[in-house]
Amino acid sequence: MTQTVLTCSRLDALDESAKKILDFAGDIKLFTFVGELGAGKTTLIQHICKILGIKDVVSSPTFSIIHHYYGKESVYHIDFYRINKPSELADLGIEEILDSGDKCFIEWPEIGEVFYQRELLRIVFKVFPGEKRVLELSKEKQFENKIMKKS
Repeated sequence: MTQTVLTCSRLDALDESAKKILDFAGDIKLFTFVGELGAGKTTLIQHICKILGIKDVVSSPTFSIIHHYYGKESVYHIDFYRINKPSELADLGIEEILDSGDKCFIEWPEIGEVFYQRELLRIVFKVFPGEKRVLELSKEKQFENKIMKKS
């Protein structure tokens, strides 16, 4: 596992962090974003999408669950906050999305871990007073067989 840490003093200054995240990720297509409500997950994804040439307004897919954007690269922005069990993800076609070759940015990713049979970049948000955020980035390989956990 390869790791790095980024510090951002203000949420509106995430462009530099977004560039560093994309550089650190290399060819990785699956990004998971972990942090409490209001930590800045969607805000960071907006900055990453801007760098990827996404012209659409990038918003939280909390209620629609999946947004698909097109730019220099195609991006799926997914939010599992309202998902109750992994089988719901299968019904949404998560396996096909993950196999699409497009970048996938997943907020609240824990319930979907049974589907992550690939290398991913996990971004964990640590929130401090004011707008300071520490982002812990780790490249992880999720190749172990987790099929039994899908129900």
